Amino acid sequence: MPMKFLAYFGHMNIDITIGVGRIVTEGTTMASTIRRQFGGTLGNFSIIASKLGLNFHPYTVVSSRSHAAFINYLKSLGTDVSTIETVDTGEGPECYIISDRKEQAAYILQGPMDSWNPSPAILKDTYEYMHFSTGPPIPYMGIASSSRSKITFDPSQEITYKYSPELVKAFTRKCNIIMGNRKEIGIILSILGTSLEKRNTFDVIMTEGATGATGYIGGRKYFVSSVKAEKIYDTVGAGDSFRAGFYTALYRNLSMVDAIISGNIVSSLAISQPITQFNHTWKEIYEMIKEKREVMVH
Repeated sequence: MPMKFLAYFGHMNIDITIGVGRIVTEGTTMASTIRRQFGGTLGNFSIIASKLGLNFHPYTVVSSRSHAAFINYLKSLGTDVSTIETVDTGEGPECYIISDRKEQAAYILQGPMDSWNPSPAILKDTYEYMHFSTGPPIPYMGIASSSRSKITFDPSQEITYKYSPELVKAFTRKCNIIMGNRKEIGIILSILGTSLEKRNTFDVIMTEGATGATGYIGGRKYFVSSVKAEKIYDTVGAGDSFRAGFYTALYRNLSMVDAIISGNIVSSLAISQPITQFNHTWKEIYEMIKEKREVMVH
């Protein structure tokens, strides 16, 4: 079996998205649309990464009752789904998202992810990179600790309610990269008692929403501006699409800075239509990287 470049851990959700004119914290507002779609940190990533030709394994657990169509769809894209565990009971994960097309509020039914306890024994291969996104922190730490892969710590919104300070410190002692938005990175650095400028054991990839992304790489700071989307269909999945573009660039032997450029380009294209309709090739993305490199990096 050929070695895989990346093992990616996270959620494969069925997203039920309710479109609203504005998100309210109390009272009632009108819903304009409702749709079911494939999603989740791992799910969105896998769709885009498969279309870009990335060499990876997705690791998660889902209910076969709710996710059979999702798994079959990934198969149709050429994704190796043999690392996706399935259970025959219950449903999920399912995520209920309130979206005004710019901001979202989400409520997740964990389903089998709530009791998933993966161990190093589940790994089907050795990997250059292992990326830990949403999911069970303690089992993830066990897998990371036993691995010689380069580790990316990317707990997303779960940093606020699943991770103890001790686990955060343990992960950052092991990881090569931490990844997240400004708020998530700030929480991690606050726990560590350090700053972006003073951290010295890992690189930081910090997404900055519509403005772009910042990389603290090898002791240097790089700001990579965003690419303006032709239109915005929905920003759900933008961060996961960034990660797919980022790793595909690394897989194609580009630099970390070029990988951030790639992530910004892919995310801007991904939010212009439903994730499943993303149809850009790596050749197109690479040409855009070469074209925009000089103006995007600051």
